[in-house]
Amino acid sequence: MTNVIRSYSVFLFLLAGLVLLPSCSVLQSEPTDWSADWPPESYFQAAYQLDKANQTEQSYAEYILWIKRFYSGWLFYPGGWDGMVQQLLTTKKVPVSNAWFRQEMLQVGASISSEWAKSDNHRLINSRHLLNWSDAVRRSVALGQEKWLLAEITADVVGLLDGTLSASVISSKPYFASDNMAEEFGDDFDF
Repeated sequence: MTNVIRSYSVFLFLLAGLVLLPSCSVLQSEPTDWSADWPPESYFQAAYQLDKANQTEQSYAEYILWIKRFYSGWLFYPGGWDGMVQQLLTTKKVPVSNAWFRQEMLQVGASISSEWAKSDNHRLINSRHLLNWSDAVRRSVALGQEKWLLAEITADVVGLLDGTLSASVISSKPYFASDNMAEEFGDDFDF
């Protein structure tokens, strides 16, 4: 009798999982509108057109969906690039440099997202890179070193795209010497 109850409980648990799993995608709404804060869609259309191999695996609509997810977020990067930039702008100690910072983040974000949004088999920038850079940017703002870091990330993106830098180097690159910085400055960020 105990085995029957246990089997029935496992069956109900699995059934509940199957029923509830699709609803997880409903919780994260898909971005539909193109924000005026993003680079023009023509920038991404040109990037998509340059990679013929990627076009065999990924439609333009899917590519653009991933661009939108990059900026506005999705399940695994909830705030997206826009949310991170906005959050960092509110923490900057020198508000005069906010316009510069926003512009630089727009430029580096365009370079990153145009490659990251490609099919897994064709992209040179992956989600690990994105998370590493997001963490580094947060730390750089806390330290007042965002100019240095954005130049470093830009050089790394160029190196990845031109093949002079290995993807594995970026996945674990320590842009700052100490991993304890998050504790030093408090980690109130959602990425």
